Amino acid sequence: MDDSTKTLAQPGGPRIDIFCRVVDNFGDIGVCWRLARSLHQEWPAQVRLWVDDLTVFRRLAPAVQPENTQQEVDGIQIVHWTDTPTSHIPAEVVIEAFACDPPSEYIDAMPGRTKLWLNLEYLSAEPWTAGFHAQPSPQRNGVSKYFFFPGFSGDTGGLIREADLSERRRSWMHSPTKKKQFLQRIGLPQAQAHLDADTLFISLFCYASAPYRSLLHALRKSLKPVVLLVPQSVLPQLERDAVTQLHGAVAIPDTGMGGAVANRPDSDLASAPLPGVTLLRIPFLPQDEYDQLLWLCDLNFVRGEDSFIRAIWARKPFLWQIYEQSDDIHLKKLQAWLALFPGHEETKAMMRSWNSPSRHAYFTNQLTTLLNNPRQLDSWRRSCRTFAENLSKNKTLSESIRIFYEKAVNSG
Repeated sequence: MDDSTKTLAQPGGPRIDIFCRVVDNFGDIGVCWRLARSLHQEWPAQVRLWVDDLTVFRRLAPAVQPENTQQEVDGIQIVHWTDTPTSHIPAEVVIEAFACDPPSEYIDAMPGRTKLWLNLEYLSAEPWTAGFHAQPSPQRNGVSKYFFFPGFSGDTGGLIREADLSERRRSWMHSPTKKKQFLQRIGLPQAQAHLDADTLFISLFCYASAPYRSLLHALRKSLKPVVLLVPQSVLPQLERDAVTQLHGAVAIPDTGMGGAVANRPDSDLASAPLPGVTLLRIPFLPQDEYDQLLWLCDLNFVRGEDSFIRAIWARKPFLWQIYEQSDDIHLKKLQAWLALFPGHEETKAMMRSWNSPSRHAYFTNQLTTLLNNPRQLDSWRRSCRTFAENLSKNKTLSESIRIFYEKAVNSG
């Protein structure tokens, strides 16, 4: 028996295989990596994550080595999923992310070994998902596959949230030293000066269709200094448009590809006035550091699924750009989520403007009003905190999977 066919030692929970295809951007692998780590740490379970694109995966987990067919990172076994037939023994729990279908030879070997097979669906706030959650779908190999919907109510599978997330966030938020070190690490000149000046920190992670020029117009009207933190590869034309839109009232530090300003400590810049807007390109951060970015910022622009959920747990104001679909189906999904969110109508209207081309013209004034009105910004912040606290009362996605598995085993 070679290494590929050996069964894995069980640390207390079952063996779990998660299958992920990197279809578009970073959302699929972002969700799967967080789920794999959560199941491993909190069940605890022996988790094996199958990924077809390790190069993209490495952007989120720098320890991943794309040239390796098998490796271990953070206690998770990583398998490079290719078209080559596999002889791996199926796990007790099989999770295929977003209907990606495990290899045919793997599916054929599941009977007698796999006790629970889940199709992890995309996140949605639409009411119909509760009725389809945990419903079985008989398969040709005789093992039923269950639809498993993450969601915002107790009738769904819940959201990914680590058991220690709130405490880690609280500890980090109460440490001025950690904030300054983080800003210096990502290459911000005058990090302490910006912290002392009550600067507005804004992170921007969006799709190319976002009305970012309207955002730049709003930032130009901000009464406070603004630092706009943008990952590399997001909106590659942003610097050019910022110079035009902001009429020179913007600083664009030259960080290079590494995201670090060339050896200029804060002391060298202490006497220089803060620019109205600083646009800083930052490295694509690993997940734990991306969480810290969201905790730091006063406003977070997020997209897709993974960063959206992390923005919720950050308890800070955020604007979500939902993944676009044909016939504006995504706008119906956005509206379903806005119906749950306790924010004021001004905030919801701004979210709709950020996502709908027909409303882009309104966005500048909407955002300017909120950023320059401390009471409205504070109200928005309280709404986000209330929403996160209420969601924290629900079962997490990992807990829901564990409970569902235990019921399946006990029912025979």
